[in-house]
Amino acid sequence: MLDVLQDLRGAAAQQVTNHMIRDRDSGKLKPALGRSWSFVPSTRIVVAFSEGAGAPCSQRTVCLTKSPRLPTGFQETVDIGTWGTPEPNPVLQEDQIGPCC
Repeated sequence: MLDVLQDLRGAAAQQVTNHMIRDRDSGKLKPALGRSWSFVPSTRIVVAFSEGAGAPCSQRTVCLTKSPRLPTGFQETVDIGTWGTPEPNPVLQEDQIGPCC
């Protein structure tokens, strides 16, 4: 039985989401379920509306803010209308890494 469970361990994914809201007074993002739940997810991805003149309403900026496996701070613009990036991103450059959200 344990062998079967060991084999299935990597086959299933668990998703825990914690909706983010803005604080009324400061405008900062905070977890909707409270501070204690902010530590539960091991990977955190923040999806925000793309801002700027001429940005289509279907574009979002996706930012990796917490990850045990990948460097954080990487952000990418995606088009949820076509489920992809607007144009291929050839190489991760230094100016793409920085504070996001």
